[in-house]
Amino acid sequence: MAAFPTMTLTNAGQALQTKVQAGATLAFTRIALGDGQLNGQPISPLTALISQKASVEVDTVRVVDSSTAQASGFFSNADITTGFWWRETGLFAQDPDVGEILYGYTNAGDAGDYIPTVEDTRIEKYIFCSIGVANATEVDITLPQSDTFIPMTQKGQAGGVASLGNDGKVPEGQLPEMDYVPNSQKGIANGVATLDGNGKLVQGQIPDIDCGVWDTDPVASHNATADTHRAMLVDGNNVEPVDSSRSLEEHIANPQAHQNLKIDGNNT
Repeated sequence: MAAFPTMTLTNAGQALQTKVQAGATLAFTRIALGDGQLNGQPISPLTALISQKASVEVDTVRVVDSSTAQASGFFSNADITTGFWWRETGLFAQDPDVGEILYGYTNAGDAGDYIPTVEDTRIEKYIFCSIGVANATEVDITLPQSDTFIPMTQKGQAGGVASLGNDGKVPEGQLPEMDYVPNSQKGIANGVATLDGNGKLVQGQIPDIDCGVWDTDPVASHNATADTHRAMLVDGNNVEPVDSSRSLEEHIANPQAHQNLKIDGNNT
């Protein structure tokens, strides 16, 4: 665990302190993490981290006593693409005249913590920064827009959001009961049938259907009916094969069904 010394005000932080004593509001904005080494240089002139690697929004400020405030923000290494040694921490605040400034700074040197990528180890934790202030009653906080963060207290709670396990999946205990057929059962024995792009059963999954025995031959009945071909005459010059339709529908639609017949427009 990193061993950070007491946070030190920068020159910009001291200037903001003076303004707070005169009535300005102290608004902490973010906490930055880095791997920079001080190598003997003073902290007061710093305006940024020596080598910033990550930054988190301040989402909570607690007044410890009349001259001390504690700011905190939630850190996750989900977006860290290269691991780094967390040696330096900076607390930023909003100056009403110059904008965001590095308010306080601390460096753990060789006593820092290694922050790996999420592929190695998932890290999620709050980072706390306690620092002296001129007037704790004037401490405020600048929150991000409500749609950019979710409080940690809502993770895994009813009406909140689901948490993720180390595998990046929602834990089984947070999944609702679902009535569904797994994809693996499509098209297998004792599973469910597959539909093609037209919403029809695929040919290989249609069973053999025994339609029984026809009581009558519809084609023969059709041909035997006296009025069926009353407007047609035999063309003796056409000797193509006879009709081989298996149903009345096929017989009517088959262009060969009446190939030996021709329409007699004079027969009404």
